[in-house]
Amino acid sequence: MNNRIEGIMAPLVTPLREDGSVCEDSVRRLIDSLRGDATALLPTLSSGEGGQLSRIQWEEMVRYTVHHAEGLPVYPGAIVLSDDELFSRIEFATQEGAAGMTVVIPPLGGDATASAQAHLELVLERSPLPLFLYHLGTEGDAEMLVDALSTIGRLPRVLGLKESSRRPEIVQALNARGLPCGILQGWEDLLWKAPGAHGLAVALANLEIGVCAEMWRSPTPAGQSRIMTYCNRYGLFDDDWYAGIKAELYRRGVLSTPLTATTACA
Repeated sequence: MNNRIEGIMAPLVTPLREDGSVCEDSVRRLIDSLRGDATALLPTLSSGEGGQLSRIQWEEMVRYTVHHAEGLPVYPGAIVLSDDELFSRIEFATQEGAAGMTVVIPPLGGDATASAQAHLELVLERSPLPLFLYHLGTEGDAEMLVDALSTIGRLPRVLGLKESSRRPEIVQALNARGLPCGILQGWEDLLWKAPGAHGLAVALANLEIGVCAEMWRSPTPAGQSRIMTYCNRYGLFDDDWYAGIKAELYRRGVLSTPLTATTACA
């Protein structure tokens, strides 16, 4: 039986030094600041600039996160273009002691749904690690998407699904299907519109994880308003939202620099 993922999964930013290497001390401080409310850690996903990191940066972030997690399960993201690179990174994460791997669900709809399912089945067959899946969003009929995601969510060793399509009705419908995996909302501004989610995986957790945990446990309109105040304060709906997070964490003394993957060594 699957061990369903629930609670607050923190999509970590990637702390960088001036020379572009990952700052291990900053990773440790960041994890320590989240430990009281986080149920799992998601390094090298989109908030961690996963698609912009070099392979060396990616490996450093995964290694340091696992080393300093101290019992928190770690599900690194692999935002890559080829299966060979994906399996190489899964192998590395396995060797480092990750609890699972975060993989992006390919586009769904029509013939693409069967192709996406076949691809994920192949990944699950070859991966020593279970998967946490990330649905960025797909255009199309909501019922079709719910059916496709429900089928994918029932695959063996799928522990959870981050739903980030900006269609809260999909989260509600998936919750009603009674899937063995956890369904997590991926957008801060939709938390109140997707009650019953098994957890949250939102960038704001880097900064205000207690507020996120409270909103998950007891969702209210006032709580959603508070969430939005923080999101606007930190610029979390900007294209480079991770830069706003890093700037605030640097101001708090958690990160040693506010540098992003595009500004380090520039």
